[in-house]
Amino acid sequence: MLVSLGQHVTIAASSNEALTLSQQQRFDLVLIDIRMPEIDGIECVQLWHDEPNNLDPDCMFVALSASVATEDIHRCKKNGIHHYITKPVTLATLARYISIAAEYQLLRNIELQEQDPSRCSALLATDDVVINSKIFQSLDLLLADIENAVSAGQKIDQLIHTLKGCLGQIGRLNWYAMS
Repeated sequence: MLVSLGQHVTIAASSNEALTLSQQQRFDLVLIDIRMPEIDGIECVQLWHDEPNNLDPDCMFVALSASVATEDIHRCKKNGIHHYITKPVTLATLARYISIAAEYQLLRNIELQEQDPSRCSALLATDDVVINSKIFQSLDLLLADIENAVSAGQKIDQLIHTLKGCLGQIGRLNWYAMS
């Protein structure tokens, strides 16, 4: 499902493998099952944060679980997991958290990787009205913020940076290059 949303996916079969990967590359978003072999997902996140050779100990974590127990959700939040999704996961839910993670990275001044337009075509061509409407609604709001800032004589550097990241994420490389 993530690939159909234009994302590059790296899979770790275990917490130990995830911790090894944390030392090899930076991730914009880590989806982690809280019930993993060897070390559970919550402990993995704690170790991830503490790992001195980790390339990005503060990346965004989203827990995946079949459990809707309040204590599981609180335990995740208490231990450095940003969000919690219950299974089954829908395409729209994943798209929402990808957008949240992109915004989180931009707020941390981390440049988003340009997406290959062919990988993003599924996202833009999707029949999911909710996803398409959220994409264009977000862009409309961002453009309105830019217009308001220009009218008020305010700096727009951060808004342009956010716009550029959004355009890159949806594969609009011609617009990305202009921003």
